Amino acid sequence: MTERERADSDTGTAGPLAGIRVLEVGHMLAGPYATMMLADLGADVTKIEPPGGDISRQVGETYFASLNRGKRSVCLDLGTESGQRSLGELATRSHALLVNLKPSGIRRLGLTYEALRARNERIVCVALTGYGLDGGDDPAFDYLIQAATGVASLTGDPDAPPTLPGYSSADNSAGLTAALGLLAMIVAGRGGQVDIAMRDVMLSQLNYRAAAYLNGGTEPRRLPFGAHSYYVPAQLFPTAEGYLALFITHDRFWRAFAAEAGIAGFATMAERAASRDEVLAVVTKSLGADSAANWERRLKALGVPAARVRTLPQALDEAADAIVTAGGFRLVTSPVRVAGYEPAYREPPDLGEHGSARLARNGGSSARIDYAGWPMAFMVWSVAARMRKRTRPVAPDHACFGNTSLIYIKSRGTMTRASGALNDDDVKAAPAAHATGLNKTYGSGQAAVHALADVNVTFERGRFTAVMGPSGSGKSTLMHCMAGLDRPTSGQVYVGGQEIGKLDDSGLTKLRRDRIGFVFQSFNLVPTLTAAENITLPLSLAGTKVDKEWFGSLVEQLGIGDRLNHRPSQLSGGQQQRVACARALITRPDLIFADEPTGNLDSNASADLLAFLKGSVREMGQSIVMVTHDPRGAAYADRVIFLADGTVVGELDKPTADSVLERMRTLGS
Repeated sequence: MTERERADSDTGTAGPLAGIRVLEVGHMLAGPYATMMLADLGADVTKIEPPGGDISRQVGETYFASLNRGKRSVCLDLGTESGQRSLGELATRSHALLVNLKPSGIRRLGLTYEALRARNERIVCVALTGYGLDGGDDPAFDYLIQAATGVASLTGDPDAPPTLPGYSSADNSAGLTAALGLLAMIVAGRGGQVDIAMRDVMLSQLNYRAAAYLNGGTEPRRLPFGAHSYYVPAQLFPTAEGYLALFITHDRFWRAFAAEAGIAGFATMAERAASRDEVLAVVTKSLGADSAANWERRLKALGVPAARVRTLPQALDEAADAIVTAGGFRLVTSPVRVAGYEPAYREPPDLGEHGSARLARNGGSSARIDYAGWPMAFMVWSVAARMRKRTRPVAPDHACFGNTSLIYIKSRGTMTRASGALNDDDVKAAPAAHATGLNKTYGSGQAAVHALADVNVTFERGRFTAVMGPSGSGKSTLMHCMAGLDRPTSGQVYVGGQEIGKLDDSGLTKLRRDRIGFVFQSFNLVPTLTAAENITLPLSLAGTKVDKEWFGSLVEQLGIGDRLNHRPSQLSGGQQQRVACARALITRPDLIFADEPTGNLDSNASADLLAFLKGSVREMGQSIVMVTHDPRGAAYADRVIFLADGTVVGELDKPTADSVLERMRTLGS
């Protein structure tokens, strides 16, 4: 069982961002902080590091851990062809990319939406820079931004030099803003470029100060002890021992404080503002009679806003619930606490722990990336809302299964037929699917990446076929082209005798809806629907009645009859994947594509799922194509096809785990 699974099983719910895959490129601090916040909420974050690693590793292990817990690390040289090829592979499988580099570096390394949209039109690319993607390469370290935006001039005693707050306020604020922009685009359900400038973030945080100047010409000024420009008293005060922050914003606070401090007069804020110096003098004198700790205790009991100034060690000692353990590191918890969910807080990754550049057998370089545990995709929440309302759209209706855009088009209440559809006899006589001369190229010129090269492959009806190969070999690209999720550059793909390249979008939609089932690594269950509603979701969206006998048979075989009224967060990983399998089979498809279906399951749940898939072939005559990296999983198949560098390089009938592993070794995996 993976660390994330263990955490989910302990808390009983997956993180709110479970299934969201985010890539991170850059160095300390804003970008890594942003993606750590996302990882804490359940997103799968992969940190793409150069051969020397993120420079924050040089600062120290603790510093690196404070920004990178719960992530994966892939070591790639993005300045090389193999690094760019691997970046493209990662981008194809991801929802978002967050980059924290100079604008020129972002463009040079192909880390913009414009550069990556050919690989994934729905990817969200966030550029986090000092002055914007078009703002130039001027240095933009945190302290420089604080100085350049006026923050430093607002901090400190008026008779002393400007000062800095003592922590990376610009970096952390920009990181949170970048995370917000990233999530906004994901919720919108579309890809695109998001531009975050640290300068703009800090100017935005000076909102009321900036508005006063822009609209009334009022220039901000520093006041002693960080005093507020309007509220009085609202600042730090010396006491008999230590300093106290007092923040009186309402007259009722003043009445309670004045009675406790023995101060008369100044009943209204207007009076106190007009007599600022006098008020501050009497308050300072009164507070000097006791310690900051005692004043905090006394005023807290009265509901007066006050807090003694603590050192960070003192604050941490008093906030035990805000300290968590991530591997061997004690760190501060996520500030976002979601009821029923406890983050996994996994340890920070070693450099290249989940993938690295290596020398290929042909003397060139390629990348070896471990995708184990990567969820495949997520589903648009509007589908669930529509299910709850039990309405069916008349206009084109979109639902997202992974990278699949399923478009259901209704005309006068009837689903449209795909042009050139074959009859049932034609379908049964043909292989489940086959391809001839299949090529898929991303990019052009020197940047071209040939994901598939003249692939000829047949998937026989009523057989369980596994597809294996090193990372970057084209396994997922082949599956996407065969399933009509992506169009090949050239060549033909047939599903049951139907050449899918001749189908328009509505024809492809009908093909996928009626004749193809999908099982993804991350389950892709709609969190607000019950298990039963998730199973029948394809039928509901298509406006088709549920065959209760077939539904009952699937539920019984999968052993989920007692979980039908439970939502995904109430199910184990194995139970969620069984629900996903039932959803794939509910339409009685000709062919099921499964992409790493056991990647998020423990060994027992994986064995159960694979046994069911094998049984569905034997007992139901189902045809299954499964992409996997696991030799033990491939051993459940009738046949294994091996890919390398986008080409079919061999196959194996009646595989065993040992024979598959040996064949993979010959491929350099």
